[in-house]
Amino acid sequence: MKLFTGENPAAVIKLFSEDKRDHFLSPEELRRVNEAIREEPNEYWRTYFPLVLILGTRKSELLAIRWIDVDLEQRTLRLPMTKAGRSHILPLPSPVVEIIASLSSRGRSEWVFPSRDGEGHAVEASKAWQRIPTRAALSDVRLHDLRCTLLKPANYSDANSVSKTGLIVPIRVVEVSLYYAGLNRILARGSGS
Repeated sequence: MKLFTGENPAAVIKLFSEDKRDHFLSPEELRRVNEAIREEPNEYWRTYFPLVLILGTRKSELLAIRWIDVDLEQRTLRLPMTKAGRSHILPLPSPVVEIIASLSSRGRSEWVFPSRDGEGHAVEASKAWQRIPTRAALSDVRLHDLRCTLLKPANYSDANSVSKTGLIVPIRVVEVSLYYAGLNRILARGSGS
């Protein structure tokens, strides 16, 4: 077998530059988004979007939960497969338990957020999300911004804020939160590494 020794033919291809951006919703933006969510006619999306904000899950993780993954008595939610390729148990604050328990899919579908046709779970959160910023008159708010907003460390500047919400933040979420805030670089410099 002869190895290719010429110039790399892909060297002339210009790489697509990614514009990384993290948008944390201001209190005013969050208020407007919440109002727009309350006006959402679809019960599942009206429930789904606040849960993304409260729980900090990725959109696909929350859409894929089955009722068997929800333990209302123990107040936990099992994410069967995270981006890291493993399952994860989330504690559920009391208001979240009430919200999930009230969904009409309970006892009627295998999925917490069933698809329209009843086959599988809902999959197009982004399409449904487009209505929310439009209704809120916000042009530059993505669904992922809800996750970024929850994970913004300034949201936990008050020592009591985490206990007030009832959230217990797993270490991976803390690491991701530090990444979003750019604090991971600051901490790495301060540790002498």
